[in-house]
Amino acid sequence: MSTHKSGSGSQRVRVGIVGLGAVAQAVHLPLLDRLAAQFQIASIADLSRTLAEAIGERYRVPAAERHLGIDDLLGSRAIDALVVLTSGSHGAATLAGLDRGLPVFVEKPLAYTLE
Repeated sequence: MSTHKSGSGSQRVRVGIVGLGAVAQAVHLPLLDRLAAQFQIASIADLSRTLAEAIGERYRVPAAERHLGIDDLLGSRAIDALVVLTSGSHGAATLAGLDRGLPVFVEKPLAYTLE
């Protein structure tokens, strides 16, 4: 996994987050922000433009890295890893991240059926 150096000289993992709902806002985003020496919230995606803009401002995500869908986020060269926090099934988003060679953290079930 590639990482980049922060101003302090340490390596940080640049994280892309898809799904910015209640769990992301209450748990994952604040935790990653507190661990800023190890992680950078580098790119985000949500179906709500208003939410993506607000979260982007709050967590200092560049405007060009605030996306409305996972395909745009995964097209970014700004991330080293993906966090999937969308509602519903997470299988497609997880596979898309893995197909791009990214480590993927999935907070919820991958699917609701064995298929």
